[in-house]
Amino acid sequence: MQVAGDRSIALAKPLPTFASGDRAILLLAYPKAEALESARKLQLALAVMTLLGLLLVGLATWRAAGKITQPLARLDDAAGRLASGEHVQVRVRGRDELARLAASFNEMVGKIAEREQRITQLAFNDVLTGLPNRTMFQQQLDHLFRASRGNGSLFALHCLDLDQFKVINDTLGHPAGDAVLREFGTRLRGLVRSTDTVARLGGDEFAVILPGLPTIERAERVAADIVTAIRIPFDVEGLHLTVGTSIGVAFSNGINETPESLVGRADRKLYQAKSGGRGRYSSAADKRAA
Repeated sequence: MQVAGDRSIALAKPLPTFASGDRAILLLAYPKAEALESARKLQLALAVMTLLGLLLVGLATWRAAGKITQPLARLDDAAGRLASGEHVQVRVRGRDELARLAASFNEMVGKIAEREQRITQLAFNDVLTGLPNRTMFQQQLDHLFRASRGNGSLFALHCLDLDQFKVINDTLGHPAGDAVLREFGTRLRGLVRSTDTVARLGGDEFAVILPGLPTIERAERVAADIVTAIRIPFDVEGLHLTVGTSIGVAFSNGINETPESLVGRADRKLYQAKSGGRGRYSSAADKRAA
């Protein structure tokens, strides 16, 4: 039995009855103030421990949420930038689901970049030779015209085709003809500067753009070098094929002219070279042919 007074708290506990029949009671008393103070300290300790526990749980939850939301935010930002044409990789540490998701996203970005590069290559490069195609050639020529109109710099256009190429295709087949075209493109690239443009316009038609020329003679020397280099036999399927080329050369500084008119002048010089006996060049600046 517990008894609370004004100044103390007592606990009475009956003891077993003696042999004489007398009974005894064990009475324990404790000052009430001290007992309540101990209780208050215990309650305070429990309250502090509870608060610390809640703070730790909240901190752990916040950190866990941050580990999820921050990578998701980065993925969302990267996806938005990808939609705008940027190929952005996302870095997420760890080996959990978010890290695997980021790895899959990065793999997708890489494949998209490769596909876009391939599409661009097909759009602007010739599949057979790897040279710029007609579309890229036109863009390069247009750009050169715009740039030259500002400074009046001289540039040249060479229009070329292979002499008797149809005979090779008809007698040896298209694989042999393709091999000749590839080798022709390789030789052209080796005869010009890195700043020059060598393009395949279609079939056996090629073009060379020479910007920033110091003199007209420089372009004519390139034309003569091309004619000489193409006379060297082509090794195709164990055969040594003698192939020639005809070239028409036209010049411009981009003023009072259009890209179309320049191409037209170079084409006319090309046909003049072919009608003059093939395996030669004809220049719009000089009536001599080589």
